[in-house]
Formats: sequence, structure tokens, C-alpha cells
Amino acid sequence: MRNKLLRGIPASPGIVIAKAIPYKEEELLILTRKPDEISEEITKFENALQKTRREIQLIQSDFMKKTDEYHARILDAQLLVLDDTTLIKNTIDIIKRNESAESAFKKVADSILNAFDRVEDEYLRARISDIRDVAGRVLRNLIVQPHTLFPATKHAVVAQDLTPSDTAGFSKDRVVGFATDLGGTTSHTAIMARALEIPAVVGLNEVTKFVDRGDEIIIDGNRGVVVIDPDESTRRAYEDKLKKFQEYEKELEALSNLPCETLDGQSIELSCNIEITEEIDAAISHGAKGIGLMRTEFIYLKSDKLPTEEEQYEVYNLLAQKVHPDSLIIRTLDLGGDKIPSPHQIKEVNPSLGWRAIRFSLSEKSVFMTQLKAILRASRRGNVKIMFPMIVDLSELKLAKSYVEEAKSELKNSGIDYDPDIEIGAMIETPGAALIARAIAEEVDFLSIGSNDLIQYTLACDRTNPRVAHLFNPFHPAILRLIKRTIEAGHSARKWVGICGELGANPLAVPILLGLGIDELSVATVSILEIKKIIRALSIEEAKTIAREVMALETLEEVESFVKGIEEKVLVIKEVMSLSR
Repeated sequence: MRNKLLRGIPASPGIVIAKAIPYKEEELLILTRKPDEISEEITKFENALQKTRREIQLIQSDFMKKTDEYHARILDAQLLVLDDTTLIKNTIDIIKRNESAESAFKKVADSILNAFDRVEDEYLRARISDIRDVAGRVLRNLIVQPHTLFPATKHAVVAQDLTPSDTAGFSKDRVVGFATDLGGTTSHTAIMARALEIPAVVGLNEVTKFVDRGDEIIIDGNRGVVVIDPDESTRRAYEDKLKKFQEYEKELEALSNLPCETLDGQSIELSCNIEITEEIDAAISHGAKGIGLMRTEFIYLKSDKLPTEEEQYEVYNLLAQKVHPDSLIIRTLDLGGDKIPSPHQIKEVNPSLGWRAIRFSLSEKSVFMTQLKAILRASRRGNVKIMFPMIVDLSELKLAKSYVEEAKSELKNSGIDYDPDIEIGAMIETPGAALIARAIAEEVDFLSIGSNDLIQYTLACDRTNPRVAHLFNPFHPAILRLIKRTIEAGHSARKWVGICGELGANPLAVPILLGLGIDELSVATVSILEIKKIIRALSIEEAKTIAREVMALETLEEVESFVKGIEEKVLVIKEVMSLSR
């Protein structure tokens, strides 16, 4: 299909033009057979688990040589699946009912995969590929069916989905990019693609429907675009983009060790947001000044049990050590009560407005105290900060702070070290919080604007709802006024103010935020160098002029028109947007 263009989710940056190899997981042929003695079937199953473990460990070892230990540890998740006591017990129970090992294991694995398929949470759904990968390997080892190998020639892989071990097995000399129907940015496959620096687009829905073996394909991992069988004009255009992008990457890399300051010498703290621990090495190599937002939800979602203090401490301590002496700002749990293992687990009609974040933590004190003590233990180097999400009232903030003091007392009584002066911050992510930001600022050491929720709650629109997503506009005058109000409130209380929502990574928003006086921008790793490039090309006076002009506008239409003009006025923004978006 000539020049067929598909849009998906950009999973790993870069552009590649290559011949496509469709990859289809071979169907496993599970023949009905009369089982051997029960003890023999159990032994077959246990041997298959052991063989699968050795395979994954070998892949992990090879992947470590290609990347680093940190990314190779992603495959630990698969090794944990092999140790799952429920999976093992249920399989053996079915074998004891006189079924073959492969038939019993397939029933159990299908049951688990079906359960995950019904989960709405994006992070949990992204773990499906790990379980499917392990299940496939165990079944192949039970029925002695070899895994499909990729060809030895240089090519781009097109697949419905790829497993983490498939991706870990890629050789950059052969697989130069991949495009998949399924997947998201937090899947282990996407993370591994970024670690290998292979351009990738996922979530294309139907790319496999249009690609035949040997078709030429363009994968644009910057924009989440795939072009199948490009015509000569499109091909030349992308060759030109590829050349410019490669030059642009070299230019950006040179910025990683330069200070993040404006033309007139004002320093801006530029840190990163991380979703999972595997992102930290890339953030550091891109020159992030610490972590401005560490989301802790993944620790709670990766198991059906609440994480222990020790388990949490290990994660926080590792990250604090990695970024020291820069800061690690840990946001306490920001999930709804419907997603947390709890005796009081409830289903809510509107969880975004319900029992979530600090509301959940304050009412589930033992869960909250466990997290606070783990954070405090990791703070002994003096670079950890605590941040509370969804604060809308001073009473919540004061109660949360009292729990921090209680956690300190417990640690002190146990003779455990912590930072007694640990800084505490509050997120401003509702209109209510923005309106009382001055009072909140008096109670904390810093404020951080969560722009995603602030927009959602202020404009009353769910950006994931396609019928109202167009209303989710970060440049709405109401949003800009609430941000201005929050920054002024923080500064009047002599506290620093940052932003950790996606607005901070929007090139068009950077001059406005600087002009309004923002002290810190915390953005996704992939945006760090671009945002630094923009900051270094602006002066504060220029940014203040832009902010003053935009704040004088009354309507969304006027602001949108003005913001479009920023791209033309500020050449560095035009350059960044043309090369990377």
C-alpha cells in the first residue's frame, strides 16, 4: 500500500528507513495426549521451569553486555513469574487431576492472562507481555518447540506485540527499529528499546495488517509515525529528516554537561520525572539535575500484596544513591483506593474525585506510615524530599506532616538514621489548592505544580475521553492565571516553586513559565536536553515580556494565537519543534 501512514505511540526516539520483516509468534501446538504418571508430568513441568529460567538468565547476561546491569534487571520480572507459587501450585493441582503438564500449565497461564487483560490500569496492563513471554517459553520447553529466530540481515521488525526477551535478544546490527500493533511507553519492551537506542513506535493498532515481508518502512520514533512503502518524495524527505536529526542529537548531547541557565545567567533547576527505576540511568546521562518527581505507584502495583518497608526502602535508597548529591523528590502514593490491596477496597463511580492520593494515605495510616518510614530511611544522605499529592486543605497537610513526625520518632526510637531536616512539599493540582497556595506554602518547603491534574480539574475534562479531550488545553487563560498565582504565592512565602506536569516539557510553554518565575522544571527524560537548549537560548527579560503579554489576554482564542506566534518569534523553539516533534 503506497505511502500508507499510521500514527501510534512514540516508544523510542530516532528515525529509521529499512526493509520490514513481519514477525508472528508461532502458534504453539498443544496436542491432546494421554498423560504419563502424575509424578512424571510434575517432573516435566519442573524441568521446563528450570530450563526457562536458564534461558532467561542467558538472555539477561547478553543484554547486560549490550546495555547495563540496570536495564538487564528488567528481566528479573520474568524470573519472578517463574517463582510464582500460585502459578506453580495451580498447575500441579491440575496435573494431579490427570492432565498433561502442558495442558495444565496452559490453562493456568491463560487464566492469568485473561485476568490481566481485564485490568484498566495502564501500568499493570503493560506487564502482560512479561507473563505472556514466560508462559510461551515454558510451553515451548514442555512441547519441545524451538523459538522463532529473527533473520541475520539488517531489518525493521513489525509485529503485533514483542516480548521483553525478544527485544533483549535484538542485535542493533540486525534489528534497526520496530513497530507494533500493541504496547505502551511503560512496557518493558519499550524501555528496552530505549536502552538499546532502537527507534520504535508502538500502539499502531493495525500495522501488521498492511506490511508484507520486504516492504520498505519508515519508523519515526520521535513523532510516533510509521510510513509503509514510501514514495520517492516521502523517502527523500525522511532521509533529510534523519540526517538533520542525527546532527541535532549530537548537538543536544553536547549540552548534557553544560549548566541549565538563561542567556542572562539565571539558573533553572531542570530535573526529571521517573515512572520506574529503570529510567534513572538515562536521566542521569541526559544531564538531569536530580529527580523532581518520583512516582511510587509502580511499587504498589507490581504485586497483589502491599510492599513492605524494606522493599520500598531498597528502591528509594538506590535512587537516592544514584542521584546524590542532587535531589530525589518522592511523591507519596497517588493511587485510588480501588487499586490498592486493602481490606477496605472499594469501587467508586468517579475515582478521580474520590478516595485517592493523600486522602487514601491519611485514612490508611499503617500503609502511609510504612511508606514514610521507608522514605525517611533513604534520606540519611540529605538529598531526599517528600511531596504530598492532591492536597486541597490545610488540615490534610498538617495531619500528613504530623505522621512524618511520628515516623521520625519511631525510627529514632529504633536507632535508625534519617535526615531530621527532610524537606516537605505539596503538589498544587486542583483549583482549590492554587487558590490557597499562599497558606499551603507557609506550611511546606516547596510547591510543585501538577499541570495535568490542574488542567483536568480546572476545565472539568478528562483528556482520555475522546469526546472532551479537545477541551484539555494547557494554555487556557484560567490555567495560566492559576500557575501565576501559585508561583507568586510560593515566592511571597520565600519557597521555591516547580512544575512536574507535561506542560513543563512543552517548548511553547517554557518562556511563559520562566517569565512567570518558575524555579524548577521536572520533565520526562527524553525532553531534558531539548528544554535545556531552549532555556539556554532565552533571557529572563525576554521570557518576562512574553509572560506579561500572554497574561494580558482574556480568551482562549487570543492565547492560542499568541502561543503559535512564540514559535515564530523564538527561533530555538521553532528549531526544536521542527526537528523532534
